[in-house]
Amino acid sequence: VTASSRGVAEFKLVDADGVNAIKEVHAPFSVDGGVAVVEMPLTLVREANMWWPHAFGIPYLYTLSVIIRLDDGSISDQASYRVGFREFKKVADQSVGGPVMMVNGQRLFLRGGNWIGTDQFLRYVTDSQRYRDEIGLHVAMGLDMIRVWGGGIAERDSFYNVCDEMGILVWQEFWMTGDNNGRWAGEYNWPDDHQLYIEAVADVIRMLRKHPSLMIWVAGNELDPTTQNPPADIREVM
Repeated sequence: VTASSRGVAEFKLVDADGVNAIKEVHAPFSVDGGVAVVEMPLTLVREANMWWPHAFGIPYLYTLSVIIRLDDGSISDQASYRVGFREFKKVADQSVGGPVMMVNGQRLFLRGGNWIGTDQFLRYVTDSQRYRDEIGLHVAMGLDMIRVWGGGIAERDSFYNVCDEMGILVWQEFWMTGDNNGRWAGEYNWPDDHQLYIEAVADVIRMLRKHPSLMIWVAGNELDPTTQNPPADIREVM
């Protein structure tokens, strides 16, 4: 919340049926020309059903509505999001000689596919049914995860919404690939504008972080050696 104002942030978590309110929280705030951060503690929703990948359970989703109501009764802003509750972990496992991924305490054997992008010009980004058909093919093949390739682009909300609905995990890469590794006519110091790249990374994280299907962030594709790629200033921020 910004500017000079006082009021209440109203959080309402609604069940998948869109009727039953699981939890409501009213958090007062006061801000004088700066920024106020108002949070809804997750400890207040202990009774929520967990979001699971499709092979392990139901990808349970809720609707979270947020209203910023000022002291005079007017609504300053409001938004609604679909959210899910899950816990991801990466643990070292000596028996396999490497990392093991876990969701909600359950070990995963991940089977995934590579998403290059079916429409690079984003002409169909509002076509949820197209995404549903294409991601549904991954589900039908028994895959658990889609890797969004670093040589492409970050998809739009419709893609991630369908992954949330269908219980498909997402491995999201940022936009660096082999051209950045100094071997294939590229340069280790790419991209040209580091600050612009960092700002774009922050924007995409803010855009996608609400999706329960998003499991892994990766700096890019075929970045080697990691001591040079990504460049040090970008690597530090990431």
